[in-house]
Amino acid sequence: MAGSNRILEDAPDGTTSDLGASTFNTNSRLDRSANEVAERKRARRQRKRHARRAREAAREDELEVLRLDNALLEMDRDHALRECARLGDLEVRLEKLAELQAEDTEEILKLREEVVSLEKDKREKMQGARDIHAMLMESFGDWIPTGERA
Repeated sequence: MAGSNRILEDAPDGTTSDLGASTFNTNSRLDRSANEVAERKRARRQRKRHARRAREAAREDELEVLRLDNALLEMDRDHALRECARLGDLEVRLEKLAELQAEDTEEILKLREEVVSLEKDKREKMQGARDIHAMLMESFGDWIPTGERA
């Protein structure tokens, strides 16, 4: 074994063991253990990365939902403002109509009073004409042709 690179070691039980083989086995176990640790670390980093990306995606989704909600609220606010303006216009129109109706009502009442006054005058004049006709008939009945005599 003069040319051998192997190191022999005396074991406590009195036998000799091949230290190189033992070291190789230990190194293999250490390499496997290190590989397992590295793989677990990689897997953990990957899980963290996926979780972070999922949280970021969830945040983006929440932000998009909030943007959409804000857009809807803005649309609702604009609609409400337009509706208020429309109702305000309607209110102004109703006030104008009420004023016009009040003016019309006053005008109608004045016209009714005038009609009543004219009818009263007409009745008085008709009565006066009948009275005059009756007097003429009494005085000149024979001289005035009537529809029955004519």
